[in-house]
Amino acid sequence: MTRCQLLILCLICSQALLAQVEFFDDFNYSSSDDTLIENFGWNLLDEPNWPGQNGPVPYTKDNVNFIDNPIAPGDKMITLSTQTTNQLSDRSFSRIEYSEYLFLDGVYAARVLFDNASANSQDGNVETFYTIFNAPSGDLEHAECDFEYLPYNIWGGSDMTNTLYATTWESYILSPWLPTNASTGVQDDFSGDWKILLFTVLDDAVTYYVDGELFATHTVDDQDGTSSVYPDNLMQISFANWIWSNNSLPLGPSPDWRTSTMQVDWVYHQKGVSLTQAEVLDKVNDFRTASIFRKNSMNETSSVQQNTNTNLSFELFPNPGLGNTLTIVNQSTQADDAHIKILDSKGDLVLEKRMESQHTNQLKVDVSNLPKGLYFITCIVDDQAQTIKWVLH
Repeated sequence: MTRCQLLILCLICSQALLAQVEFFDDFNYSSSDDTLIENFGWNLLDEPNWPGQNGPVPYTKDNVNFIDNPIAPGDKMITLSTQTTNQLSDRSFSRIEYSEYLFLDGVYAARVLFDNASANSQDGNVETFYTIFNAPSGDLEHAECDFEYLPYNIWGGSDMTNTLYATTWESYILSPWLPTNASTGVQDDFSGDWKILLFTVLDDAVTYYVDGELFATHTVDDQDGTSSVYPDNLMQISFANWIWSNNSLPLGPSPDWRTSTMQVDWVYHQKGVSLTQAEVLDKVNDFRTASIFRKNSMNETSSVQQNTNTNLSFELFPNPGLGNTLTIVNQSTQADDAHIKILDSKGDLVLEKRMESQHTNQLKVDVSNLPKGLYFITCIVDDQAQTIKWVLH
């Protein structure tokens, strides 16, 4: 190993030890067909699924879109919509969920804009940011932490006023209905402006905040006052916009087609810590300043690990590597050719490639001859370099 390689490896390892275990997505995708969505690990539901009373309901990726942020040029936001008339057969919903169960203790936050349209149409829209391990009815392996906004509170009995719920689930029984959860509801119109929804899962308590203000703290089941509702299983992060309805609580009376759309600017998680809203916003601003659109360093892997002193933005897919091909994507505006170096965990150079920018912003690398293990991939353009940690399984 050369002195230069040793220096690079020591620097990378020291940065890795100091790095926080984080998950972040700024939702900067071109459309619901953007291959980067699945490559990063998201699943856009595009099939009948639950929740959906009277049987599974169509969830379609056509109800998921990406729009320009009007106050931040170059930034995108995700929208999740429902479509319906007053007929149950006309319903279609939207949901995006992270495909891996990676998340448990730590802080979760998202910037969300709720749609209040169903307060007038009288549809039971549920606009939600949540984490979940979805186990069957009665299974104590179930785990779930929800923010759910109902513009027309179809769960509210005689009072259908706008309500935001925070609910922490240990389990549930479908029939007869018996939840094991703690739930807090506040009746107010939460749709007037963007909201920062934040919750922490730490020390046997799940604590919820809205715009920096304490909303709820959950430790035990509301029904018996003793059973813990603290999540005991790894969960996935999800956002959804769906409609609760059945024969006794139908859709709104109008036969006209209508759309309800919630928007999400970004989502952030850091493992094992409690952060204030201000601290989370600092993290998000740091990512944006460094032009980092998404990052996942859960399970010691990262799809983006960009040095803050460079304008480069390269990504690796899949990460961790699961097959014979590694795809390197240049997301930056840098127009020059890139020099790609792959070093193993000892710092030895094992592969070297060149990405010619005039042909494509992607480079596919055959890694079928590489042994499983940890690698460091450095992407060099002129005098700038970005190093990404990559694991081949």
